[in-house]
Amino acid sequence: MTLLTEREAARLGEISGSAVYRDNELIFARGDHTGGMCWIESGAVRLGRHDPEGHFLCLLELDAGQHFGDFVSLNAKTRVYESYAIGRTVLRETPTGALKALLDEEPGIVRALLRVSTGRLSLLMELYDDVRRLPATARLAKVILYNTQADEREELVACTQSDLASILGLSELSVSKALNQLQARGAIETGYRQVSVRSRSTLTRIAFGDTPA
Repeated sequence: MTLLTEREAARLGEISGSAVYRDNELIFARGDHTGGMCWIESGAVRLGRHDPEGHFLCLLELDAGQHFGDFVSLNAKTRVYESYAIGRTVLRETPTGALKALLDEEPGIVRALLRVSTGRLSLLMELYDDVRRLPATARLAKVILYNTQADEREELVACTQSDLASILGLSELSVSKALNQLQARGAIETGYRQVSVRSRSTLTRIAFGDTPA
């Protein structure tokens, strides 16, 4: 939403309905045809799918101001991921027909959607390449870097080892070992359900080429 002008955001809001979800409430199931593009007014959304054993594998977490479902909406596809609310979450849903009509009138919204989509695609390609080339420690360092902001006074990632294992597609044991390596090098400090960055420069070196054996 920060990529839109006030007028563009207002026009998008005019054609969007509102819905409130409880913590961990299912928003859309995999295979659903229902719903249009959604953007998060408050709260957060977790996207992923369950494996054959019933464990939820998280792909992405989105915060207030971000959107999802544009591919489904604009391409008339079924949803390939499940979506769950994180905490009390308020969504604004834009119906497909109204969205397409608005995009014809507001090229600024098209440009914003394109910037987000290409950014996500670039990140996914990088993560795919990392799976093939990098050890677990470097991949974990990247995830921590991408989930913190350099201008924050205290850089924290609120997560568990299980969350990180799900995002990276690794076992919790592998994530635990990688966290210990990062902590031993002074890059991070682990705490209860969180990871804090102690040295962003060290974390960056590990993520982009100076990886411990």
